[in-house]
Formats: sequence, C-alpha cells, structure tokens
Amino acid sequence: MGESLDEFLESTGFGPLDKATLDTKDEYEAYFEYVQQAFSSLIAHLENEEKHSKEGRIIQTTISFYLTKLLRSIELLNLNYRFDPGHDVKIDLTESSFPNHTELRKMKADHALKDSWLSQSADTLRLKDKLLEHLRTRDDEPLKILDALSKKRYFNQLFPPSLFLMFNEGKLLRNLQKASSGRMNYVYSVATYNPPTNRPIIYLFTIEYEGEHGDLESDSRALEQLKRNVEVVTQGARKPYDIMTYLDQELEHIYPKVLRKFDIGPLYGKYSKDLQPLTEFFHRHQLGDQSFIIQYEEETVVSSGEEKVKAKWLKSQRVLQTYHVDKQNPICAERRISTYKKHLLAPHKVIQVLYDDPKCAGIVQELRNNFIPV
Repeated sequence: MGESLDEFLESTGFGPLDKATLDTKDEYEAYFEYVQQAFSSLIAHLENEEKHSKEGRIIQTTISFYLTKLLRSIELLNLNYRFDPGHDVKIDLTESSFPNHTELRKMKADHALKDSWLSQSADTLRLKDKLLEHLRTRDDEPLKILDALSKKRYFNQLFPPSLFLMFNEGKLLRNLQKASSGRMNYVYSVATYNPPTNRPIIYLFTIEYEGEHGDLESDSRALEQLKRNVEVVTQGARKPYDIMTYLDQELEHIYPKVLRKFDIGPLYGKYSKDLQPLTEFFHRHQLGDQSFIIQYEEETVVSSGEEKVKAKWLKSQRVLQTYHVDKQNPICAERRISTYKKHLLAPHKVIQVLYDDPKCAGIVQELRNNFIPV
C-alpha cells in the first residue's frame, strides 16, 4: 500500500509541524513578541560586536536591515489575522520557529490586490463610528468591525520595499578605495526566505568592476545583469561556492571576490517542536516562556586569485576567479567554503543551564567559543 500525501510530506520535511497554527489570538500576540525579542537581541549584539571595523559595520548594517524588514512582515501578518476567526498565521515549529513561507507569498499577492481592496473597503472614519456605536449599545465583542479596521491598516502598510518577502534586494555600495587590482570595489546584498527551512538567508557580496563606463552605477547593462543573475542563483539556497562560480562565468566586467552567506535560525525555545538536541534541551528544563536560543551560521567563499581561461566558445581569454576551500576543516571541505562560523545567542541563564546539562556536552564542546550571552 502506498504512503499517504501527509506521510510523504513528513518524510521530505514538509509535515504538519512545518505549517502549524497556535490555539488562540493571545498566543499569537505572545509569539510575535517572542520573535521580536530574539531578533532585537541579535541586532543589539551585532551593533555592539561588529562596530570596531569597517567590514564589521557593513555586516552589522546588512543583517540588521533585513531582520528589521522581516520583523515588519511578521508584525503585518499579526495585523492581518488578529481579529480574523477564520485564518491564522502558519508557523514552522521544526527548523525555524518562523512563519511558513506561504505567508510571505500571500503578502506579495495581497499587495497586487491592494488598490482594489482598499477602494472597495469601508471608510476608516465610518468603521470607527460603527465601532463606538457597537460598544455603546451591545455587550458582545465587535470582531467584524475590528477585523475590518485591522485589515485596512494591513493593506495600507503593504509597501514591499519596507518588507521582507521571498526575495529582497539590498543596496549597491561603492568603496571609495579601489581594490588592489585597481578595479572599482563594491558591496552588494540580497536576502531570500528559504522554503525548505522557512528561514531568512542573507547574502553579502564583495565584487570588483572594470568596464568602459568607469563605474558600475553608470553601466546599466552590467548592473542589470548582476541583479538578474544574483536573483536567479540565490533562489533555492544553493551552496556559496556554486553561486560564486556561476556568477563568475555569467557576468561581464564584474569579478565576484567574496560571498558571505548568513543563515538565520533556528529559534529554539517555546515554539520549537522537533527532535533536535536544543529543542529537547528546552523540554528538559523549565526556563520560562521568554527563554530562547537563536542560531546563525556564516559561510564565506573568498577568491584566492585569478587565472586567464580560453574556452572553445570564447573568442579571447577570460579572467576567472579561483576560490579557496579550506580542506583542513571538515565542514569547509564538505561545503566547499573558505571559512565557517556558527553562533548560538541566548540569555545568560540559558547558556549556564546548557553548560551544566550533560546531554549537551557535545554542543558545548563544539561551540564553546561561539556562545553569545545577552
């Protein structure tokens, strides 16, 4: 007998816990505050930790920029469903504790309907008058009116540049100091929401440009080529090495030098329900509803040099990058990256209990120097 659809989805990582709902609207309020607390703690840490170097400030600004956008999206989801009895935000309780990616897709679809929806909705002042009248004359809760007001605020605030959606483009920043090669030096970032894990992934590229226009901002063709190819290759959470080699071969006049990939999550604690060691750690200890551990990984691929390559389909030689892989580090060798860092950020009390838990000895041994108390 063949397996059911639910069994198949479960085996591929898309089971019921991937799109779970909470029991009450009050629980959702507590959930949104919980995620906000974890993200705010991570942003505050980055602001303090990375401020001592120019590179660190760029990393801090980039991650904070995208996490702030994701918090806005989560707040809007809460606004949309707060008084709606028929709909709730779907949350991944396995590999992220963040909203399911379908919620961000719906948000983008709602933006396409924004003008139409607002033109057909009741006037805000009229809704407020109805709300006051209801409160004066009736004892039941005016859920329909509150839902209409909440949804009106939701649609009015649907502005994609300020939100985190499935793909999010950042800014192109020029370094005033040229690279050692003499080329113009730039930083470019994008972020995606990865459907299999329901986690935000942030990409920070360092690139060099050498073309007849003098700078990349003036070369509309090269700039469009960069943006288009980056959007294509960062979908699906490809490995950083594959992303860089793809861009290196596809882009003209642009030389991809460094890629830093930041995978934000999971968020372990009250809302994680999988069988991961850190989830089971929280199940063993009564640490309070506001306790959490948020993990983030950084994978880096760095160009170690260039070589001129002559392919059959090219009329002339082409400069391509050679990317360094640290084969002495098992994780780097497996992922084909130059460096790897994994951090766990948590309140002091949580880290202390983690250190004292013998079942977490392996985690403590591996990440002893990468715990971040807040």
